[in-house]
Amino acid sequence: MENEFAKVMSERTNEELIKIVTIERARYNPTAIEAADAEVEKRNIDTSEFETIRERQ
Repeated sequence: MENEFAKVMSERTNEELIKIVTIERARYNPTAIEAADAEVEKRNIDTSEFETIRERQ
């Protein structure tokens, strides 16, 4: 069965996904985090961007 959050996360920008899986992680349902992590991997987002996003906060 497909993760119920997969479609929602697929519509997020790279920056939004990075925020979700890093600084906002505690605010999200574990299933949503799983979908966001999967989307990050699917898009092959460079993890060096994660630090850049964190630094802006």
